[in-house]
Amino acid sequence: MRGMGTSPPCCRRRATLGSTQLEMPDRRRRGTSRSPAHHDRRVLRRHSNTRRIVMADIKVTSESLAGVASQLSSGSQSIESQLQNLKGLVDGLVGGDWSGTASQSFNELYSQWDQSALQLKESLQGISELLNQASLTYEDSEQSISGLFRG
Repeated sequence: MRGMGTSPPCCRRRATLGSTQLEMPDRRRRGTSRSPAHHDRRVLRRHSNTRRIVMADIKVTSESLAGVASQLSSGSQSIESQLQNLKGLVDGLVGGDWSGTASQSFNELYSQWDQSALQLKESLQGISELLNQASLTYEDSEQSISGLFRG
């Protein structure tokens, strides 16, 4: 009986021969719900009793993480500086030379935009801090694992 151990449970039938229980592949088609491709890889994988262990393929260094964190932090500081310069220009325009309802509408829109830009700056700074933490954690893990092999 070829392939007995590899048949998924849904495709086996039990038979009795005397006092012996036999398990045989079910070659009968059961209803129309099962497609001809029932035994494709997905189904066999679902029925499989084997487990695969996949190791993480980490291709990063603590230095590269720290470098990107530094660049993001610099970008965040640059955005903050540019926002301050822009705010000075807008305040001069709206506060002195330009007045009226159009000025008020512009100022409201600028305030909304400024808040969004501040959120972007804060997000970049937050990501930078997380990458710094990841860099330190990665370096600690590397040293710890390295110590295991040194004895």
